[in-house]
Amino acid sequence: MARHRGTYKPENPVPYELGRSRIQGFMDCPACFYLDRVKGIPIPSLYGWPLNSATDYLLKKDF
Repeated sequence: MARHRGTYKPENPVPYELGRSRIQGFMDCPACFYLDRVKGIPIPSLYGWPLNSATDYLLKKDF
């Protein structure tokens, strides 16, 4: 059985499968999980390493 992609639809008779990362996401923030899986609003991502690396470089250069 293939995993579902996209939002949860209660009228679908096939059970909605969740992976380990989605369960962990629910444990971290149930409201975020609901918005992501049921309403289709994606969880915002954080800034990546380039911003951290640039800040680190500039601070080390100044000090």
